[in-house]
Amino acid sequence: MRSRWAILERRTQSENIAVTSIVAVFLDTSLYKRGANLLYKFLINVHGQCKNVLALRVQIGRIAAVEREARTDVDGRHERAERTRDAIVTALLALLAEGDLRPSAERVAKRAGVSRRALFHHFSDLEELLTRASMRRLEQLAARLPTAPTEGPFEDRARTFVSAVGHFHDQVSHVRRAALLASYDSKVVAERMDMALRRHRELTSAAFAEEIANAPEHVRDGLLRGLAAATSFATWDELRRNQGLATDEAIRVVMRFVEGLVSDVRRKI
Repeated sequence: MRSRWAILERRTQSENIAVTSIVAVFLDTSLYKRGANLLYKFLINVHGQCKNVLALRVQIGRIAAVEREARTDVDGRHERAERTRDAIVTALLALLAEGDLRPSAERVAKRAGVSRRALFHHFSDLEELLTRASMRRLEQLAARLPTAPTEGPFEDRARTFVSAVGHFHDQVSHVRRAALLASYDSKVVAERMDMALRRHRELTSAAFAEEIANAPEHVRDGLLRGLAAATSFATWDELRRNQGLATDEAIRVVMRFVEGLVSDVRRKI
């Protein structure tokens, strides 16, 4: 703990006697309280003119200490609130991962160890909670977000892209399924789903830019949309969940979709 002491030397006009006024500004509340008691005792024997200065400085120090205590309380409440919000988001993600795609507020609150009232104190509704959970999951996977390979022969680019997208679909599958259900009732979630679809189409366009550019102009848009659909989460989820394919098997099937689309266009050139 540190404290700063400013020594102010002054002389009285009547007696020309040097009087030292000690002004303390304490950075630690407990240190302030101990020092304040000593200063108050000292005030009893201090010259009258200096006494007023010291009393004022001590009062200022006392106010500053109260303000520091208030800031500490606010910071503590903020940290506790963040921990509670994190616990609620973690609980929702856990339930989604277990296959509960539309968990009730009661189930989320119970898993988080909080009351239903506390849940809605931190989140206005389940839509906001789902949005926060989706963002959390994307942040966790930020380093694994698929990129579009732009160099090399078609087969290598296609295999790299399909594999990266497929593994990413696996990692976000439970959140994506829940968001899909929520999108029918939530405009905000629906908009985020549309953003994800546009982003996937952009990645697909970059990965297969050469094939799309070499296609006849009147089929370019259809080729892009076909490739985006073949590598989309909807296709991947159908193969993985409904058809029961393992990840590697699903990648091979999607590769055949992609190769078939490009080969069909090449035959028409």
